[in-house]
Amino acid sequence: YIDVTTTIGEQIANTQFERGKPLAKMQSNYCCALEKLYGCNNFYFKSKTDDHHYLEVHHFLPREFRNEFPYSIEVMANYIPLCPRCHRMIHRATDDERAIALNYLLSERVKRLEQCGLHTDVELLHKLYHFGTR
Repeated sequence: YIDVTTTIGEQIANTQFERGKPLAKMQSNYCCALEKLYGCNNFYFKSKTDDHHYLEVHHFLPREFRNEFPYSIEVMANYIPLCPRCHRMIHRATDDERAIALNYLLSERVKRLEQCGLHTDVELLHKLYHFGTR
């Protein structure tokens, strides 16, 4: 658990995330975690910094709720590499569209998250992503 209500805790959490992002991309073989669902090949472009597919790393369990979990969410199981299109979709699409992607990601990640003490289910995930309120 990292108490991010302190400056030091916030710095530790940010450092862990910055260190984890390149590893999350590498572990995904530089592919979007939703590629099997959406066929993201048409959305990729090469990053000028590392010559791989440009990916953004998304916190599956959102950072705004990190103090509500008994263990730190700054773990590799919570870092989801996404192409820019899928990342924007997770944040901006309708609840119905986001539900498909989030439920897929949950099915892919639930065991890894549980091994880190981060228990979640569809109902909690929809609450964390403000379904029905935005």
